[in-house]
Amino acid sequence: MAVPIRFKRGNYANLPALQPGEPAFTLDTNELYVGLNSTTDGNKFFGSHRYWTRETTTTGSGINLVEGSDNGSAFLTLQAPGSLSGITTFTLPGVDGSYGGILITDGAGNLTFESVLPAINVAGVSTFQNNLNVGGDLKVTGTSEFVGIVTFRGGTINLGDSDSDDVVIGGEFASSLTPTNDGQYSLGSDSKRWRYSYVRETLDTNQLNVSGVSTFASAQFTDDVNFTQAINVDGDTELDNLNVSGVSTFTGTTNIANLNATGLSTISRVEATNIVSGGATFTTGGVKFQTFAQFANNQSLLFGGGNDLEIFHDGLNAYIVDVGVGSMFIRGTSSIELENDTGSETYARFNIDGASELYYDNSKKIETTADGVRIIGVTSSTTAKIGAATTFTEDLVVQGDARVTGILTVGTSSIIFDGPNNSISVGGATTVNTSGLEVGITTVHSTGIEVGNSSIHNNGFDIGTTSLHDSGINADNLNISGVGTVGGDLNVTGDVIVGNVNISGVITASTLDISGSVDIDLNVLGNTFYVAETGSNSNDGDNINKPFLTIAQALSVATNGDVINVSAGIFEETCPLTVPAGVTVKGSGLRATTIRPTTATRQENIFLLNDASTLEDFSIKGSYYDSTNDTGYAFSYATGIAITTRSPYIQRITVLNTGSQVTASDPYGYDTPDSNPSSFIAGRGALVDGSKVTSNSLEAGMLFNEVTFFTPNNTGVTLTNGARAEYLNCFHYFASQAIVGTSGTVGIAGTANVRLKFDNPSVTPSVNHVVKLRDGGGTVVAVGTITSYNSPYAEIDGKGHGTFTVGAGSTQDIKFYQSDGTTQTGIASAISLADYTMFGAEMRSVGCAVEYGSQGVVADGVGVKLRLFATNFNHVGSGKDFSNDSTLTIQANEVIETNNGQVSYVSIDQSGDFRVGDAFVVQQETGNVSFAATTYNLETTGQLTVTDGGSNQTVITPTSAEIGDLQLASGTLSSSSGDITINPAGSNETNVTGNLNATGNLTVSGIVTSSELNTGPNGIGIGVSTITGPAEIVIDPAAVGDNTGKVLIKGDLQVDGTETIVNSTTVTVEDKNVVLGSGASNDAAANGGGITLESGQGNKTIRWLDSTDSWTFSEHVDLAATKSYKINGVDVLSSTTLGAGVTQSSLTSVGTLQSLTATGAINSNTAIQVNGISVLDTASGDATALAIALG
Repeated sequence: MAVPIRFKRGNYANLPALQPGEPAFTLDTNELYVGLNSTTDGNKFFGSHRYWTRETTTTGSGINLVEGSDNGSAFLTLQAPGSLSGITTFTLPGVDGSYGGILITDGAGNLTFESVLPAINVAGVSTFQNNLNVGGDLKVTGTSEFVGIVTFRGGTINLGDSDSDDVVIGGEFASSLTPTNDGQYSLGSDSKRWRYSYVRETLDTNQLNVSGVSTFASAQFTDDVNFTQAINVDGDTELDNLNVSGVSTFTGTTNIANLNATGLSTISRVEATNIVSGGATFTTGGVKFQTFAQFANNQSLLFGGGNDLEIFHDGLNAYIVDVGVGSMFIRGTSSIELENDTGSETYARFNIDGASELYYDNSKKIETTADGVRIIGVTSSTTAKIGAATTFTEDLVVQGDARVTGILTVGTSSIIFDGPNNSISVGGATTVNTSGLEVGITTVHSTGIEVGNSSIHNNGFDIGTTSLHDSGINADNLNISGVGTVGGDLNVTGDVIVGNVNISGVITASTLDISGSVDIDLNVLGNTFYVAETGSNSNDGDNINKPFLTIAQALSVATNGDVINVSAGIFEETCPLTVPAGVTVKGSGLRATTIRPTTATRQENIFLLNDASTLEDFSIKGSYYDSTNDTGYAFSYATGIAITTRSPYIQRITVLNTGSQVTASDPYGYDTPDSNPSSFIAGRGALVDGSKVTSNSLEAGMLFNEVTFFTPNNTGVTLTNGARAEYLNCFHYFASQAIVGTSGTVGIAGTANVRLKFDNPSVTPSVNHVVKLRDGGGTVVAVGTITSYNSPYAEIDGKGHGTFTVGAGSTQDIKFYQSDGTTQTGIASAISLADYTMFGAEMRSVGCAVEYGSQGVVADGVGVKLRLFATNFNHVGSGKDFSNDSTLTIQANEVIETNNGQVSYVSIDQSGDFRVGDAFVVQQETGNVSFAATTYNLETTGQLTVTDGGSNQTVITPTSAEIGDLQLASGTLSSSSGDITINPAGSNETNVTGNLNATGNLTVSGIVTSSELNTGPNGIGIGVSTITGPAEIVIDPAAVGDNTGKVLIKGDLQVDGTETIVNSTTVTVEDKNVVLGSGASNDAAANGGGITLESGQGNKTIRWLDSTDSWTFSEHVDLAATKSYKINGVDVLSSTTLGAGVTQSSLTSVGTLQSLTATGAINSNTAIQVNGISVLDTASGDATALAIALG
């Protein structure tokens, strides 16, 4: 319980000397003292009621500050409020403030002196009659009246916090109004403008910007208005009257009711009701007249630097005159119409994406259509030439001759003959008249044409088995002996025998026999050009009989959809050869057609490809690599390629390059040094660089099918900057690196960004903010500037610096900063996506091979993902050696991953070994299966069965395994038939690292080693011959650790150790005999045996000593009073009597004997005393007499 503390109390005069620390209170003066040194002078005055106030239920306690210079009876009280939520501590400043200072708190209990208040919040009506100095914010939510001078030093003055608050100033400003920042703030707004603006003296400004509509009913300037620079009006300016007598420049839009300009006015855009101008020059903005612009007769509007366009009126006529060297355009966003002055009559109308129309007396007569011209009404013309398809919706009257060189189509109307003969004559034998068409025996009438057994009708032309219709001619056999023209396809299943024939379509025939001249256009599906060694670049090249000499010439005229057929032969070309978009270059076979660069261009790229370019069926030879300019590739992109339809396609091509120095031992020039111009290394295969495509490209891809690359000691195919390749059935020979994917620096189209996904960002990442990734030690490993954020994805500028990785871990590893890179704004817990695809490289390869050379597939850098299926690596690492010496093969060189590059592949090597990446290998010869790691997941929805082809099998499911009769499922090992035998090899041990629980009998023929053996609640039988274990084995039959229960040994217990310790309070042995020293051969062997009782004051022992031939007790032997010592069954000593059998004794003192019977002599060396008095001595006669008397 609490102990009360009592002060010594009494009147001051009776105050005694106090012990150190002892308190006392004076009842007459209400003062408190504390003792210091046990003397009256040592009583230390601590305070009185003048320094504190007593606690009340309403006011609380207080501290009194007593006045100084007066009589000391008055004081100032610091008193706590009536209610507090907790304990608050105020720390006073350590120094005095300046005169007039204010004591303020920082909100954390620290008090300081300030010369002015940083902020005042006044919620009610406040009146300040003297000066009020506020150094911070002054927030007034009520009504405040300032009678004196109000000075705001520092901080911010907010007058209202929304546009609904009114600020009323009844007085006048006695100072300048200056904004904090130059040109940042506006006076008024678009919707709330100032009514009048009065400026007495000069208005001096560098630039006047008016972004909205400014309306000046009257602008008054008593003095000059000087503009040292241009007046920029971004919006509209409205002026009722503007008189300009000098040079005026208006660069914005100006709305003026009346503009009188007697001088030269330069106006970019003006909207005026009336302009009366002595001369006006308008710049680029434009002019809008709300009512009219008035110019006198023969006064012009001039446009252009050389007055190229003039608009004026001469008093009678109006003119628009263009005297410039260029064209005159009339443009509109909708239709353009020519009408009369009232708009009631149309002369012409020109519609966007539609017809152009001409009118007569407001009636449309001519209209253009998608197919030509539509003429409405009867058309009369002295001479008319119509070059395209023309439709006449009404009558066409030809009063003179009419010649139709094309097709004359009369729809539902008819051809009327109103000439003198009412007929059309064709030669002398053919007549078209009102009854029909007559050609010899041929008659054309309303149902068709009949010529013997042939007929022409609305479905076509049938001649026996031959038919002619709008799509061409179909015939079993066709024989044309004269001149024939076929506008469509000519399909003949049998023979075609023609004389002279012109066929613009496709000829299909089993035999084509042409005896006359041939003029066949074979280029229906795009032009086909031909290149042959026998050709000439002066030929048209579009006829197989008139080919070009060079591929370069054919490429110069080919366009999208064209095909260039290159005949067999060797073609030396000036490289590079740029293949236009959609053009195909096709050889006659990769062993028939060879393309070589000229000597001067042998280090240039061979082909530069564009969108949907195609190369096929030829070989490329004789190319060398220029390491200085990175040229000498067989295939690369053309500059500025835009892949908008399909990627370039390369198929059935062999690139066969060698180094310039070849020998019998180095037939491909593998060891040729790169020493231009004395020696040249072999040319490379392909460069697919995504930075070369345009930003509107679908991708940066290139497709390869059945392409073989010989690039001795040089790179085969290189992919970078977001490039992608489809790779089918391709081969590489002797490459230093066959396939290389590298992470570029600028990415696809040269403008790529890295995409990141942040987990749990504490702030929304902002554009231009900085993200940094640190490692576990706090070192910055990657930095990037955010260019966009669309939750949860962010893009950083370019590739950033360093490498962002997935799974950063600690929340402090990813931090966001402002654009300065130092002011932190937030964190993220991790990065779950770091997408560098637009900088890396992708390949999807099927069925390709890498033969010999140094390295196979190399993935270098983030964003590089190469996927290869069914790839053959044959002696990779052997370099130029192709003797198939397996000892030269370096398996590690088949696939190389560096700097986070990734290669996923399934391969087979020169030994037939099957490999799934670096993880799984099947050896062809041995059938052995190996894994690179110790643990892999094998996923199956059903079961996996392993069998020897007979009845023996192993079945594995996701939850169980069955091996013969042995079953393992749900943590249980069981047998469907027979016993389970565990037969260990090695050290012949079966080790169980956890607990081993046996519900039945556990029979172990060997050694059971365990740190703990639990028998269970009902006990368990353990049949073992030997239990071995660690240095200590614990048998705990009951609950572990409570030292209860019982261990029963139903048989003999043999302990072969050197020491047996029993830590129980009682040892009970039912056996009647306890044998110590069992097996001791003699007394010497049993020497020292016995019983020892340990004691801190010395052990207590009963020991057999062979030297004394006796038991030796280290302590007293205390028998019960009724017990005696016996020898051979005879009492020899009890607590009071020597046994009767004791006839001799060497006792020197026996105490007091009640009687003494001596049957022999009593010998005494001293006198015999009775009650201390000698009664006999040796020499006395009494002794003699006594001896005689005793007989």
